[in-house]
Amino acid sequence: MTTMDPAAVRAGWQHGTAAKDEIDQARAHTGAAAGASTGPFAPTLEFAAAQVDGALATASAVLAEFDRNVESCIADFQATDGASAGTFNELGAEG
Repeated sequence: MTTMDPAAVRAGWQHGTAAKDEIDQARAHTGAAAGASTGPFAPTLEFAAAQVDGALATASAVLAEFDRNVESCIADFQATDGASAGTFNELGAEG
């Protein structure tokens, strides 16, 4: 049987939430990096800033999806009166 303490899971997942917040804050700076007046380096910096912004956007989306999956798993667990014998596919790697 699978047992879980929803409060402990949420407390642990706060690290993921904090990481997403930091990523979102970092994205606020990519535009300024691309817009810097750097003469002949401007196109290269614009490209690099766009690449970084894309990577940060992807990481943020992954963390947001995982957050939804954590809450979905907790809701499923609580709906079974805390006696779930199942697995939480949303949290596992696809295989």
